[in-house]
Amino acid sequence: MEELFEFLLGASGRIGRAKYWRSVLIYIGGGLMTSVILFTAAGIAAPLLVVMVVVVLIPWLLWGASFATRRLHDRDKSAWWLMLFYLVPGALGQVANAAWLGGAAGTALHSVLALAGFALTIWGFVEIGCLRGTAGPDSYGPDPLLQPRQRRRAASKNEKMPGGRKGHRAGIQSRIYRMNSPTPPRARLRSQLAPTVATIPKAPASDNAAMRASS
Repeated sequence: MEELFEFLLGASGRIGRAKYWRSVLIYIGGGLMTSVILFTAAGIAAPLLVVMVVVVLIPWLLWGASFATRRLHDRDKSAWWLMLFYLVPGALGQVANAAWLGGAAGTALHSVLALAGFALTIWGFVEIGCLRGTAGPDSYGPDPLLQPRQRRRAASKNEKMPGGRKGHRAGIQSRIYRMNSPTPPRARLRSQLAPTVATIPKAPASDNAAMRASS
């Protein structure tokens, strides 16, 4: 549950371009479902529409901001850049539409503002969705492209061991079994006879010499 919450609403860490575009595709599907839910709720009752806005629309918007923020982190940029890439073009579009009615000067201002908003949108698209992230660790965490490589290297090391991972695990299990298994009968008998043998007195060297001479 925590991993799902982190995936949907978490804004810490970094993600690469591939994970970002996968999230965008899922986000578009979620947007279609959100639209259907809101239109259905609006046709039923206004209070239900308000509830669906709080329960469905706001989490959907926060989800989009979360993975866009992590993609900006991969570019070593903060979430404040979202305002430049998303909010400012929308505000410029509203001002451009209002300036449209101002005669020739308003038309010129409309064109300038519309081009500025379009340029910011293209910049945000390239910055977030197309450019590679910072190579190596940056201010927001390690490089997400290096982590899969490290996992593959660890897996290749395990496969190079005798028998691969299975052989490595079997060796560990056999050592644990030997440590926990009862003492074999012969070893137990030796351990029991060792104190007895150690307590038997040895004959003096002179007695041994006399016995050899008499024989």
